[in-house]
Amino acid sequence: MNKDLIFKILIGLGILVCVFFVGRCNAPKEYKTVKVEVPAQSGSSPLIVNPKPIVTVKDSIIYKDSIYVTENPINKKLMDEYIDLEKRYSGIELETKRLNMMLNASQTRTYVVPFEDEFVSLKGTMQVQGELLSTKYDYTLKPRTIETTIEIPKSKLNLYGGAQISNNVKLDDFNFSPTLGLQNAKGDIILGSYGVLDESIQVGYLFKF
Repeated sequence: MNKDLIFKILIGLGILVCVFFVGRCNAPKEYKTVKVEVPAQSGSSPLIVNPKPIVTVKDSIIYKDSIYVTENPINKKLMDEYIDLEKRYSGIELETKRLNMMLNASQTRTYVVPFEDEFVSLKGTMQVQGELLSTKYDYTLKPRTIETTIEIPKSKLNLYGGAQISNNVKLDDFNFSPTLGLQNAKGDIILGSYGVLDESIQVGYLFKF
């Protein structure tokens, strides 16, 4: 093998190595910030009936020399008012006062408690009668704009560049061919190359399986 041929082979290999490393240095991905409009959404929670209260701290009160224990703290002021009725009233007047207190305590009351911030509008509806009878929540998630960063998609047609070398089995017919490839939307690649030394032209088509 003459020195001229070896020199050409080395040049071809050097070009291929350069093409390989240049091809490995992909262009940086491009990103952009977009705004996504999120529409408003509304809904309601299920109606919760007779929820069980949370037992907190037991309490007690003395009434007519007896101790009464409860599972939760007592409104002592209200109980004192009830006990004090017997000291201040008697007869029909006492019964009337007791009845009024019982009527006030036994009424079924409905409360609507709204809450709103920049994200949600909430309306809680509760019924109470000495204890919570039912509760329900209606909500609206407000429309908002969210900014997010996405990658810019590449073109469906991609152009490739490179080189190839060829030789026969005797290694005495070296050729170097710059090559271009065009990838279509299906992923197939059309190839075209030019043999520098023998001035040949090659075309090819690669199918994506």
